Amino acid sequence: MKKWISLFLVVMLTACSAFALADARMPALRGALTDEADVLSATVSSAVAEYAEDVKDETDMDLHVVFVHFLDGLDAQTYANRLFETEDLSSESILLLCAAGEDSFATAMGKKAEEKLGKQNLDNLMYTASEFSAHIARQEYDAAMVKYLTAFNDLVNKRFDEGVKLPEAIAAGTQQQEQQGQQSGLGSLWNQITSGVGEESSNASFYMPGFWSETVQGVVDNSEHYTHYQMEESSNGIGVGGWIILIILILIIFSQSHPARKAKRMYRNSGKNKPLGWLALLFGIPALLRFFRKH
Repeated sequence: MKKWISLFLVVMLTACSAFALADARMPALRGALTDEADVLSATVSSAVAEYAEDVKDETDMDLHVVFVHFLDGLDAQTYANRLFETEDLSSESILLLCAAGEDSFATAMGKKAEEKLGKQNLDNLMYTASEFSAHIARQEYDAAMVKYLTAFNDLVNKRFDEGVKLPEAIAAGTQQQEQQGQQSGLGSLWNQITSGVGEESSNASFYMPGFWSETVQGVVDNSEHYTHYQMEESSNGIGVGGWIILIILILIIFSQSHPARKAKRMYRNSGKNKPLGWLALLFGIPALLRFFRKH
């Protein structure tokens, strides 16, 4: 009976998965950029299409950027892979997918594109090599594309030894970010932290300065350095706390010796009961001092 129940559950799960895949809606690609979520400005949209064309001319690589609202129950990577297959993209194609309503994204690519650029490198473009993921989380889609295309362009030029140039709008946005990141002072920092808050997306405000994230990263790095320093100190020998504990243990052990007990009896018989005297006798300090004077 249990065997049949297990088989039934497996069949049901398989069927549910198949229905989910069948029901997921796939957008029809419209060239280099398909923005079904309508989250990119006209300026950035035009820049994406222009840049994809330049990359195609110089490297034969096809770059596709797709923004949708939701993934219809699929995870981002599964959705991207299925869209790549549905559109029958070439082996030299790269597909960047972003679901605006779910703050999720993924990259799918053909075999030749993976060989030329490297899968790990393309995955890094969404995370460590740029601030793409951070901007997506803040729903700053224009800024996310500026960061992504800048990092993607660096990778392409290194891999192909080419000099592909960024569109003017993207290059201007990158330069503006660098200039603002070099500013210092409380007023500048406050402006960068609060830039874009409560504002609608516009061509003048897509580029979020990276100074705040650099500041936070600096604090994290300093904390890690301090922890590493403390670990090195402890590995080189006994620390200050260790020496204090060691001294206390020595005093306690010495207080149980015969000279220390004899000194305590003499002190009690003398009728003295000052707190400091009792504390000294507790650790046998008077006997310890006499020992050092004799030797």
